[in-house]
Amino acid sequence: MTPSYYCSKLNVIILITAASVLTFIHGHALEFIVEPSDTVVESGQSAVLDCVAKASRHQATVLIQWLDEDGAKLTFVGDLYRSQLTNGSLYITSVIEEQRLTGTYQCMATLPNVGSIVSRTAKLKVATLDGFVEEPSDLTVWAGERAHLSCLASGLPPPRMRWLKDERPLHIDRLRMTVLPSGALEIDEALPADQGTYRSVQGQGSLK
Repeated sequence: MTPSYYCSKLNVIILITAASVLTFIHGHALEFIVEPSDTVVESGQSAVLDCVAKASRHQATVLIQWLDEDGAKLTFVGDLYRSQLTNGSLYITSVIEEQRLTGTYQCMATLPNVGSIVSRTAKLKVATLDGFVEEPSDLTVWAGERAHLSCLASGLPPPRMRWLKDERPLHIDRLRMTVLPSGALEIDEALPADQGTYRSVQGQGSLK
């Protein structure tokens, strides 16, 4: 029986990074310890954008506020989705594009009666898996030949590829098998034991 190869889809998750900036304002040092980072979440999931700043004078109170992509301060009055946590982080209960919650955000740290600094711009996006750009087809090769199983999907962030053989995680024989950067699977010097049904899974997390 000729083996068949098919693909399946899976959502993706992502990531936290941080940076720090030191700015002097009228003799005061105001420093970002954590700045908001670009974040991608699945539609309907919550998101947290972190922001931590400190002043050189420990007794000074640093006020944290958030700016939207137009540079306007978020007031959170009547906002059903966004709120500010006690540590200053921006919390979004359910990221839905239709509610105009995605886009860019900035954190502004202020020393009252002294001045303010503004963080880097962080992008909040909803993860997408647009579909398969290239799918594998049934393949028959002679023993000893190379088998190339292509499967390419587009999405945000770029999907990562894993392979199953007969519904079990494929053990990659590094002497003969290679998963290419595109996600395609190449098997050098195919053996009879390589026959079976292969499935590619995009993304991170549990199988679906």
